[in-house]
Amino acid sequence: MRHLKASALASAIVTALVASHVEAGLLPTKPSQILSIYSVSAVPNPTVCQGAGAFELGLSMVSLPNKQVLMLTDFSWEASTSPGSYAKLWLRAADDGGAFVELATLSALADGSGKAAATQNFAMPVVTIRPGLRHLCIVPAFGSGTTITTNQFQMHGFLASDK
Repeated sequence: MRHLKASALASAIVTALVASHVEAGLLPTKPSQILSIYSVSAVPNPTVCQGAGAFELGLSMVSLPNKQVLMLTDFSWEASTSPGSYAKLWLRAADDGGAFVELATLSALADGSGKAAATQNFAMPVVTIRPGLRHLCIVPAFGSGTTITTNQFQMHGFLASDK
């Protein structure tokens, strides 16, 4: 009986949290708002992305609808470092002048060959990318010995109101 009460309470809390996020415009309310972006190509851009070995992901932030933001729910990546060490990257959104916002720190343990790959799932609130920040960048963390080994990335997210 006690387990059922705890389960019902947990369910009520989750339902209330989801409802409050929908009301605040922080969750998608229709399928057309959900985005899956596969094989996002990347090109080196250490100037705008502010970092040696930095790549700009080939995703135009200019095309976001008016008064909308892109909220990422997950991001898949691959890099290399010393075997048995952690690869560490920063995910950034930058404007044309190179001013940036640090969105997330990504990390994964490298295997015996030095390859590290992961899908980073973002908890609520998810990472937000606004239209003024037109460049999405992935940058090896300074001093981490990490090298980006692919120019193909995947991400999922949704459009939400810019509140």
